[in-house]
Amino acid sequence: MTVLIIGGTGFIGRRLIPLLAQHGEESVVMDINPQTANFSELAKVKVLRGDVSQFDDVMVALDAKTGETLWKSQTGFGADAPAMVYEVDGNQYIAIVTGGNSAGDFLKLLGNGKAFGLKHLNYTYQEGEGGIAAALALVEHFAGNDPICVVLGDNIIQGNIRAAADSYRQQERGAKILLKKVSDPQRFGVPQLDGKRVVQIEEKPRKPKSEYAVIGIYMYDARVFEIIRTLKPSGRGELEITDVNNAYIERGEMTWGELEGWWSDAGTFESLLHASNLVARTGANHQEPKHAAEASLDG
Repeated sequence: MTVLIIGGTGFIGRRLIPLLAQHGEESVVMDINPQTANFSELAKVKVLRGDVSQFDDVMVALDAKTGETLWKSQTGFGADAPAMVYEVDGNQYIAIVTGGNSAGDFLKLLGNGKAFGLKHLNYTYQEGEGGIAAALALVEHFAGNDPICVVLGDNIIQGNIRAAADSYRQQERGAKILLKKVSDPQRFGVPQLDGKRVVQIEEKPRKPKSEYAVIGIYMYDARVFEIIRTLKPSGRGELEITDVNNAYIERGEMTWGELEGWWSDAGTFESLLHASNLVARTGANHQEPKHAAEASLDG
């Protein structure tokens, strides 16, 4: 069987196509940027340049003879792709903060970012477990005087944050958080809300003051680094991102948006499996406005 793979130079395509070759299947790969994947060493793979924008799915595998759809991926990555590839998808300038013994795995996966369409990909290493705010402090030189969007690596969302990001650009200063209604808010940072105003954020409260969780996506202006320098370690010896957010709240400079579509904090094996199942069913990082994070501004 000859397999026609449309949009096959993404993460999952670079894994699937060599596997097909190993099993003796012939593949014809069509993509707008075929040079991003190197299949030259595979005798049974032919790569063509072509406009694939007419296809709703980023990657489609067809039987070249019958036209039967064999497989689709809404994202081009597939449900078995590492969570990190969803974080870099669609972004241009990224700094990755990592640590521990697996730090090199990110370099092996992402390289210099060229295969993912990145213009600049920077890496920095966090020694020990100093907390999210301490990790954020390590990218001060990268951010300079520009605003920054912080995305925790274990967060995966169905939609995108384009609407929230556009709203934050109009805000000009301060910070923005994204919220999601959950059935167990006591597991997360929980905002106390007064209409469109955030009053306070409590970390894993016994008695949550709202049904919302603060998800791991934050937007800050350049003054966030000044705030971090004023923080004191919490009871667990870390600089807490909740303290950063509460500092902006005290200044009256915090807004929030509610995320549409599903969100998964894939920080445990169970939640990672749950996230993988969600991605398999619906895909992730959809660009449609109906899946976007709609912004609710602080009046």
